[in-house]
Amino acid sequence: MRKKLFLYIIAIIIMATMPACTDSGEKTIQNGQIFDSEELAMHLAQNITFKDTMDKIDDLLAAELYNLDSESFETVEVYASTGATAEEIAVFSAVTDEQFDKIAEGINDRTENQRDGFTNYVPGELTKLQDPLVRQVGNCIVFVVCDDKAQAESVLEDYVSKE
Repeated sequence: MRKKLFLYIIAIIIMATMPACTDSGEKTIQNGQIFDSEELAMHLAQNITFKDTMDKIDDLLAAELYNLDSESFETVEVYASTGATAEEIAVFSAVTDEQFDKIAEGINDRTENQRDGFTNYVPGELTKLQDPLVRQVGNCIVFVVCDDKAQAESVLEDYVSKE
């Protein structure tokens, strides 16, 4: 009887601490900030200066580029350059610590792969890969590779403060 009561209490605690769904189907997280990853990525793509053309890529390809499976995130939006530069925007939404950790690992893997790829191809791109913008804002992790990190931070901060 005690064992059943203990399991019941644990189940209640787990359910109480799990993210809840809002009316729109989005999940809430502890700090309560919910951002639409598609809208945020589009805002970044439209307001940060890039040398190359930035195109939205398919979610499956995005997950593959970051070495992530579909359970590692809720949504993903990636804008990538033509390949002539290392410029890139990725916005992942997540709801669990495990997802946030996996996304961070994926971003590190992607950055390392890009560094390896551009070392002999276009060494000038390595500068922006040394210190890309990586920031968690609410339910999203934002990754931006561009020439002007300060501009990217400013654009992100403007977006976050308006929401």
